[in-house]
Amino acid sequence: MFINQEDWLDSIIAKIREHSSRPIMIRMHPGDGSRDKQIQKIQKKYGTTITISTHDNISEALVNCWCTVGINSTPNVVAAIEGIPGYIEDPAHSWATDVAFTDIAQLENPPLPDRSAWINKIANMHWSNDEVKSGCLWFAIKQYISSSR
Repeated sequence: MFINQEDWLDSIIAKIREHSSRPIMIRMHPGDGSRDKQIQKIQKKYGTTITISTHDNISEALVNCWCTVGINSTPNVVAAIEGIPGYIEDPAHSWATDVAFTDIAQLENPPLPDRSAWINKIANMHWSNDEVKSGCLWFAIKQYISSSR
């Protein structure tokens, strides 16, 4: 994230509390090597006022979720695909910008834009290594590449 995560978390929790008393669940990045230490620090600092997600899969963590809050990360994309509104602080670098909101004051009444065009755009941006190797990617994009260079 290239920012101090602890400072950002303190700041965003304070902002959320200005606009909502809903429960807050924090989902730590599963690939973060310092995840366990971070969780201990968060639990010590916030006690039972927040919960830490123990879900292995982000989709499980999103069940009964009101909205997501993040800087610009992929979980906001997953949430949007699932129909859950998302607040993002860095719209210039988020793939969810087209369907997210950037005014935290909208937390209790988040906008719910039509996601159809955005989902089509996102679906065409993600390709697995197998799809690239098999030629699926080339087949999908070759029509958009000009034959005159």
